[in-house]
Amino acid sequence: MTVQTEDRIARAFAAARAEGRTPVFPFIPAGWPEIDATVEIVEAAVAGGAAGVEIGLPFSDPMGDGPTNQRAYEEAIRNGANAETVFAAVRELRARGVSVPLIVMGYFNPLLSYGISRFVQTAAEAGVDGLITVDLPPQEAGEVEAPAREAGLHMIYL
Repeated sequence: MTVQTEDRIARAFAAARAEGRTPVFPFIPAGWPEIDATVEIVEAAVAGGAAGVEIGLPFSDPMGDGPTNQRAYEEAIRNGANAETVFAAVRELRARGVSVPLIVMGYFNPLLSYGISRFVQTAAEAGVDGLITVDLPPQEAGEVEAPAREAGLHMIYL
C-alpha cells in the first residue's frame, strides 16, 4: 500500500530559499529527557522557527553519535523509548497540527528488527516524511530504498 504524502521537505527548503534564510532542522532524541517530553520539545522547536525536525530513534549501540547523544539514547531507552513511541509521538504531532517535515534518524538494526517494510509503512502512516539511517550508506540501502519509496518516504544519506 502506497501512502501518499506531501513533499513537506521540498516545500520547507523552497520556503526558506524564497525568504533568504537557511532552514534549520534540529535533532531531538525521542524519549529524552522523559518519555512523554518528545511532543512538547518538537512543538517548542517548531514554535521557535524550525523548518523541520529530526527525531532520533534511540538505539543501544549508537556508534555514529558522540557521547552526549549516546547518553541521551541510553536514558531514553531506560525511559521506554522505541520505534512505537516515536511513531506515537509523530502521530500526536500531526494530530496537533504540526506540519513541518518530521524525519526519523536512527540506525539500521532497529529497522531490521522491526521489519523493514513494516517500519517504513508504519512511519509513513504516522506522518514521517523521511529517514536518515546513520550506518546505512546508499550503496547498501537497496533493501530499504524500494519499500521507503513505495511508502512515500525520502531516504536521506549522511
